[in-house]
Amino acid sequence: MTQNIYSNINGQLILTHETDIKSTDEAVRSHYGLYESILYRRGQLELQDLHWERLWSGLSVLGFQRPAHWNAAFFAAHIEDLVRANQLTDIARVRLQIYSDEVQAPLQPLYYIEAMAIESPTTQWNEIGLKIAVLPDFRKPMMPESNCKISHSRHYPIAKAMMEAQDLDDVLLLNTEGNIIESAIANIFWVKEGVFYTPPLSDGCLAGTMRIWLLQQMKAQQIPHQEQSVDLNALLVADELFCSNSIRFIRWVQ
Repeated sequence: MTQNIYSNINGQLILTHETDIKSTDEAVRSHYGLYESILYRRGQLELQDLHWERLWSGLSVLGFQRPAHWNAAFFAAHIEDLVRANQLTDIARVRLQIYSDEVQAPLQPLYYIEAMAIESPTTQWNEIGLKIAVLPDFRKPMMPESNCKISHSRHYPIAKAMMEAQDLDDVLLLNTEGNIIESAIANIFWVKEGVFYTPPLSDGCLAGTMRIWLLQQMKAQQIPHQEQSVDLNALLVADELFCSNSIRFIRWVQ
């Protein structure tokens, strides 16, 4: 069972069952704004610099006016208080969502934070490869907003319904030019003849924190890699295919 006793609503710890603001509510999840899913583990926020960088960038892209006191230390302190209140100091999935009740920029941002229990195997190598398919009824636009982790994207409810109907672990998303750019919840990488590939941000994929970290490691270790557009036919003849995600890390696809 997911342990999520308290939530932080605009700086206040509130019992989750006493508030209507929950990410399990599709109306809340799809509110105009953006969010970050961060792995908390034994006092550390994994890849936090990359998460904060993407969050600040996303606020600007979406037209939010970032308060002067919003910085990494501000949110890290709130997250630490929350995971301790929920007794999740070993490992937790933190979800920070920024939203606004306004409709015209500059938007005044509001926020809520959840800290939820997860199983340690979530961050470990999967023994069984993911079962995936291509989502046919959605085309992600190729624009700066697409690189942000936006909460109002239309793809997730459609993807979730398809995954449940076809017993899938994930689905691949297409952009408006018909290229495959990512999965519903992760970035994608494929390997062909010893070279690692991933779609470029210009194709409309998420600027994933694990994606960035992997590219940094490949560069540092001089592992051959390229950012390249891809269609389904090219993926079908790849030597390997895997998904990257800041909570699940790397998951290989069967």
